[in-house]
Amino acid sequence: TSTEKGAFSYELQPHAITKGDVSVKPDQLYNLEIQQYDQSGKRIGGMPSAVTQQTGSAINLSLAENHDCQLVIVAWGDGNASPRLGTSNKLEDIQKLSIDASVINNIPTDNMNKMPYILHLEHVKVSSGKLQSVDGKDARLLLKRLAARLTLNWSYSYGGYTLNQILLESIPTNYNVIPKPDGSDKTYPSLLDQFTTIQVDPSGKSSYSCW
Repeated sequence: TSTEKGAFSYELQPHAITKGDVSVKPDQLYNLEIQQYDQSGKRIGGMPSAVTQQTGSAINLSLAENHDCQLVIVAWGDGNASPRLGTSNKLEDIQKLSIDASVINNIPTDNMNKMPYILHLEHVKVSSGKLQSVDGKDARLLLKRLAARLTLNWSYSYGGYTLNQILLESIPTNYNVIPKPDGSDKTYPSLLDQFTTIQVDPSGKSSYSCW
């Protein structure tokens, strides 16, 4: 997206990075939990507790045979002792779990071991010890970072004017582990989610980054 209208112009640019950059991924899956729920949200299988798992290695766990269930996979990150999916929570309880933004903001960009990684598969078939796709959807276990990195670069050189402040709006105050859309219109983020505005002092700067 870009614009050349008005007093400002902007353009979104991708941040080039190679797949070989080990700083953008954890060396292990720290505090990994995998839990299985039926479509009503009741837990029907999964892990008794969190473990640390080598990436790319096999893991054994107990899952119930089910033709249409849900899997929630969370690697909470190195040193993150809570929260947990647990074995007694229903899916609706899991959707209330969140991680405070202060925890995420303290994660250095060169150490993704501390970043939570998540995946919620809403429709999975468990049969003969295998995960299969339901209605053709991808059932591969590709975990995603809980938070994305935002970098803002600017250049301001208009005569007679001074750039005094930059506002970044709709920054989460906490990160929901599993999204829960609004019940009425199924939109996300929920209108009940909490956000804040970051005020950036641009004096002597041309860039700002945050999670």
